[in-house]
Amino acid sequence: MVLVTVVFLPAARAAAEPSGTGTADTLASPAPAFALIAPRPSCFPPEKPYDLAAALALFGGGALFYRFHLNENHPLLPSDKKSFIPQSVPEAYVGIGLAALSPLPFFTEGKKGFYHFRGYLFDAAACFFLYSFTTSATGRRRPNYDEALRLGEKAEKKSFFSGHATMSFSAATYTSLYLYKYASSRTASALAAVWLYSLAAYVAYTRYNEHYHHLSDIITGAAVGTGVSYVVFTRYEKKQRAGLRLAFFPLPPELGPEWSRPPAGIEICAGF
Repeated sequence: MVLVTVVFLPAARAAAEPSGTGTADTLASPAPAFALIAPRPSCFPPEKPYDLAAALALFGGGALFYRFHLNENHPLLPSDKKSFIPQSVPEAYVGIGLAALSPLPFFTEGKKGFYHFRGYLFDAAACFFLYSFTTSATGRRRPNYDEALRLGEKAEKKSFFSGHATMSFSAATYTSLYLYKYASSRTASALAAVWLYSLAAYVAYTRYNEHYHHLSDIITGAAVGTGVSYVVFTRYEKKQRAGLRLAFFPLPPELGPEWSRPPAGIEICAGF
């Protein structure tokens, strides 16, 4: 794919010394007729953040599937029957953790961090959509479903696969990859990765130990969160383009008649 942008450059003008009949403006430009420079062109405008719109669409679609069941009465996977234990890590805690990690690129790179902030949001949106759609389509009951129903607690058919595990491992993976790439200290980034994955593993363990998910739900969720985040991060890293910059400037005053000297230069950037 080749992207070409054309930028019109106002020509530099300078007043010439007055001659016998008056003054005349001439182009003061000692530049050559053209220049082929810069492996990474500066004239590219910032890439339009269409991924933010895609992330919003994925979040919206995920919210719909989270609320409405595609498969209410015919579960595709069997379920265990276990006791009901109040959850120690509510969904709100996971959301707070994700929100707390999202500004990290701004602290690391300043304004340039907006690029990977977008990647982080798109990754979270993709994982949220995948697990919401899958739980809605499979209709697998939680292991505590029958007991929760008997006790008058919230009984859900959202077991496969675990959203807590998906989102926790997603955040741990994207953040760890980002810190490894951009943090000034490799030791600090490694320690942060150990802490993040330990926290994600703890969240996943509570979902199994407290009978909200089967073991297969936890393993699948962790694999999906890790895999999607790895793909999204590497895709964002590869988006940096190589390219060439071809710039045409006005001719110097001594070359050609006056009518042949254009009022502006043209700069063409090709990225691929």
